[in-house]
Amino acid sequence: MRSAPPAKHAPLRQLADIVTSLRTADVVRYVPSRRAGSTGRLELVADLPEDFALNQPLSPFALAALDLLDPGSPTYPLDVISIIEATLDDPMPLLLAQRKELRDAAYQRLRAEGVPYDERKDALDEITWPRPLAELLEPAFATYRTSNPWIAGLELAPKSVVRAMIENADTFSSLVSRLDLAHCEGVILRYLTDAYRALRQVLPPSVKTDEVTAIVTWLGDLVRAVDSSLLDEWAALAEGKRAQTSDDVAVAERAFGQDSDQETPALTTYQLSAQVRTELFRRVELLATDRIDALADLGDPGWDAAAWDEAADDLYADIDDIAIDQAARSPALVTIIASPEAADWDEAGVDVTDPSVGDLVTGDVWLARQQILDSEGEAVWQLSALVDVAASQRASHAIVHTLALAPVGMF
Repeated sequence: MRSAPPAKHAPLRQLADIVTSLRTADVVRYVPSRRAGSTGRLELVADLPEDFALNQPLSPFALAALDLLDPGSPTYPLDVISIIEATLDDPMPLLLAQRKELRDAAYQRLRAEGVPYDERKDALDEITWPRPLAELLEPAFATYRTSNPWIAGLELAPKSVVRAMIENADTFSSLVSRLDLAHCEGVILRYLTDAYRALRQVLPPSVKTDEVTAIVTWLGDLVRAVDSSLLDEWAALAEGKRAQTSDDVAVAERAFGQDSDQETPALTTYQLSAQVRTELFRRVELLATDRIDALADLGDPGWDAAAWDEAADDLYADIDDIAIDQAARSPALVTIIASPEAADWDEAGVDVTDPSVGDLVTGDVWLARQQILDSEGEAVWQLSALVDVAASQRASHAIVHTLALAPVGMF
């Protein structure tokens, strides 16, 4: 009987499979040698970084998945980051802390709103750590797996660490302090270093827009400010040298978007967008639990308890229940238009000739739309809102005003 191949050959077989997948994706090509008895060589076809490297087993998938993104999307730079993060090892202490933070906040909110215990518990069980682009990447990964059997034992891991730091204006120290992670600083720092290396060495030049480049530069500066020895070690390994102790002058940590002389960074587009999504879904949750008084307490102009009650009656005459599970929280259900035109307001069901609305839609404003899912997961209604950008910057948090609540496609 034929014996099984030695286990020591497994890495070579995996390498051959990876090369095959890169050739299939037109990343590399085989160039035969002109000399008799000599082997050929592999040559890059795609436009890749000079120091391109497969930092993680799923780096080839990340390279392919970048084509799924819309470069015109306002979240494109963060989505690029999320694809890379989905291929990195999970820093579990941090992810569990993120989940606890989200569950604690939801518990306090639901308790204050008077939601019964059993309903609170069910809602909390649905909450995990942030998993951006999971709905896009997981089906793509399943398809990729069928033509790349060498990844059979690997799993994609969508998560938001670097992305969340950008959206929350975090430094390393503020992240550790906010999530009470002093006991595992090394795990977090190693993860950020791995993320920086992957962003540097996997992303092709065509993907590195000015904003993506600014994020990569900021992340490198952040890691260097915390512990430059990690980057010194990486650079030395890449050059085949022994790491030297860095003599760089220590620099202060800074959040993304924060100038060196700023005490508090201004809200970046990403941070404001994340806060807007939170505010919109807060209204969805209140509608789902029929908390009309809490909705009225938000103070949206023109939306007192009577207005919310009437809108909720219309909504529940059309659907039985509103979903507030993880799928309903997806950022894909939110559309933000930074410079809305007349057609955008019309599509959102907003009558700009209404005196109670007209004054709101002038100036530096965004239009935001949140699709609302029913119990079957269908997007049947939408909530339209205005974001006062100038007021948000002054307050350092999103100022959101509800404008309309209506069935999808009604206008």
